[in-house]
Amino acid sequence: MLVHALSPNDMKTYIALLRGINVGGHRKIRMAELREMFSGMGLADVQTYIQSGNVIFKSPDRHEAGLAAAIQHEIADTFGYRVPVIIRTKADFERTVERYPFEEKEGWRGYITFLSDQPSSKKQEELEALSTEIETFCMGPRVVYVHVNKQAAEKPLFSSNFIQQRLNIPSTNRNLHTIRKLLALA
Repeated sequence: MLVHALSPNDMKTYIALLRGINVGGHRKIRMAELREMFSGMGLADVQTYIQSGNVIFKSPDRHEAGLAAAIQHEIADTFGYRVPVIIRTKADFERTVERYPFEEKEGWRGYITFLSDQPSSKKQEELEALSTEIETFCMGPRVVYVHVNKQAAEKPLFSSNFIQQRLNIPSTNRNLHTIRKLLALA
């Protein structure tokens, strides 16, 4: 258990992004059970959004890495899966969206890949150098902004695993619609 009897006013709002649950019939976790697990850890005001592992909660703990590790451990104990968890404060999430560098236009899709750590300058440059006319990668603080032309004939490089493999850092992707909805709920 992480939290002792504190009021929600003493707590900070966080958004946890779980990587790879409920995808293709693998690592199935019901959202009601996930909310119950988070609440059982002493986290407050727990909400989930869609089935892909987006959890909003409040905690007095100010250490994102410690929260992520505790949640990963609890998921493994409760559901039997090792699931990477990336956590950001609501304020960090807001700043990330405000910094989205691409113009939103018809036929294009915006994504943000959340990273567990900031990659080296060399890795950042290598990833950005892979940008093409159909997809663009732009580094930000512990994120990669991605803009993909969904109407292009060629298949883009971007996928759930692509950035993680290139940067060798745990990561998870969300589209802009999901990110904005999470902010609205938080």
